[in-house]
Order: sequence, then structure tokens, then C-alpha cells
Amino acid sequence: MTVARLHDGAVQLSLNGFTADLLHQYKMQDAKPVSTPMQPGVNFNKDQCPKTDAERLEMSSTPYLQAIGSLLWLVQTCRPDIAIAVNVLSRFASNPGKVHWAGVKWLLRYLAGTANLGIIYGRKVDGIPHAPLTASCDASWADCKETRASTSGHVIMSCGGPISWSSRKMKVQALSSMEAEFHSLCLCARELVHLRTLYIRDFGFSASDLTIQAYGKLALEAYTGDYPPPEPIAIMEDNTAAIALAKSSGARHSRSKHIELKWFWVRSMVQSGVVLPVYCPTKENISDLMTKPVTRPVLEYLRPRILWPHEEPQSQDSDQPIARSGASS
Repeated sequence: MTVARLHDGAVQLSLNGFTADLLHQYKMQDAKPVSTPMQPGVNFNKDQCPKTDAERLEMSSTPYLQAIGSLLWLVQTCRPDIAIAVNVLSRFASNPGKVHWAGVKWLLRYLAGTANLGIIYGRKVDGIPHAPLTASCDASWADCKETRASTSGHVIMSCGGPISWSSRKMKVQALSSMEAEFHSLCLCARELVHLRTLYIRDFGFSASDLTIQAYGKLALEAYTGDYPPPEPIAIMEDNTAAIALAKSSGARHSRSKHIELKWFWVRSMVQSGVVLPVYCPTKENISDLMTKPVTRPVLEYLRPRILWPHEEPQSQDSDQPIARSGASS
């Protein structure tokens, strides 16, 4: 990983060298770039897996599992934009077919055209609150054609860049889009509770440094419950039913009573002032990239909020300090 301090004091993380080596390893360095991580209209499923010994033997020489391992490392370090593609393709690692291998090569072609992208911290981003911690979550309901399981995703930002992100297939079937979104909200809140403790205990932040009250009008509009406004961290969510359930002070509904455990936990986190779900339009929700393959216009609109093109670092003799945010970061 390359870590560079830029001219304005921001810090950039990138894996340009690793990506270049990966493309050379699979002889894709000169491949024609594509604009999206997954080919539009392609539905990967188990019917495309080898069914005969001859087909499995033919695919045995394909380094599919090795490629998926490298791509997983890339996703987990600084390329959240390919998370959904790797999520889907990794489901067939035990018995990949030709279509799945073609999907891996398509993803490598996407990386060939975007190898210079990286994460930048310490710079304001349009549409994202510039705060030590803020989050967004989303879910794609019943998108797995075989099991009808949903996909959840979240992105947690810190001072202009993502520090935690996830794209995962749910282990249980959600019975409604609200339930899928609520499961995603719960997973995001769990990660945010951990990070909040880390920032306060180890990084020296106070709760007021992390609260959405610093966002002015947004904080005032978000409070609709009976409890007094403490100092919560914002979670941007595009499903109003899931938000209403999280803020509910006791109302129950036949469509939500079977998820009571998560409901009570999330509601307790909201009422205690740890987190607060805030409505965010779908087109502005960066977690949409984590839940499903998006079109090129959507990708090019949301991706600049989490990834930036490589920039030349400032000269070594500069004494400009690294950009800081918060009380004692």
C-alpha cells in the first residue's frame, strides 16, 4: 500500500502497484478497460457451474480461487467500489464455471481502467458530512435468484474517506424490503458502536465531536421521537419504514414482530443516543454501490464520494502538517 501526503495536507491510500502486478499476473495489463465492475445484465448462478467431470477438469487449470483471494485483499484494503462484484463472484469459488471466470476477467478489465483510484482522508466531499464518523447503509431485497436472500451493505466514513465497508449476502430470507433494510441498519449500527468506542477511548474524541448535531439543520430535522436529543452518530438510510421502526417507542406491526430482537437492540441504541438513522434519498446513498451492480451513470456519480484519482504527493521538504479534524485527532 502506498501512503502519501498531498499538497493540501490530505492523506491518500492506494494499491496502484498491487493492482498493476495483479493485472500482469493474469495477462490483463493491456486489456480494454470497461466502465463497471460487473457486466450489465449478467446473472451469475449455480446452473453455470461445471456439472460433469470433463467440465470440472477443463476448469481445474483456471486460477479462479487465486484471483478471488487477490481481489478480496483489494476490496478489504482500499477498493470498496468492487465489493459487490467480488461478493457475488466469490460464491462460486468452490466450483467456478466459464461464465464466472469471464466475470473475473471483466472485473480485472475494470481495474485496468481504474487502477489509479484510492482513498483520501482529510478532504471535504460533496454530499458527505465532514465528520470523524458518519455512516450509510442499504439493502437489495431478495436479489439472489436461487435462495431469494437479500444483500446488505454499509459504508462508514471518517473525515472524507471510508474506513469500514461491507457487502454481504444475508444468511436468512427477509420477508419484506423493510426487513432487509432493517437488518442492514443493524449490521451498520453494530460496526458503528465499535468504532465509536474506539474513537472515544483510544483516539481522544468526545461524544460531541462525533454527533450529528454538528450538521445543524440535519440534526434538528432528524429528531422526531419523545426522548431528548443526546449526541448520536448519523446513519444515512433510504428506507423510511426501517427508520420509523428504529425510532419506534413501542408500536408493533405484524410485519416486524418476528425481528423483535434486532428491533429492540437498534431502538435502544437510538434512544440512548449512540446512533440515529436519518433519511437519505437512494440516489445519494453511497451504500447503493455495496448492494447491487449499478449502471455506469450511478457508479460515476457515487464513486467520487469514496474514491479519488491518484495525485502527486507534496515535496519531501514541505513542512505543511497533515490535515486534522475533531477535538484531538
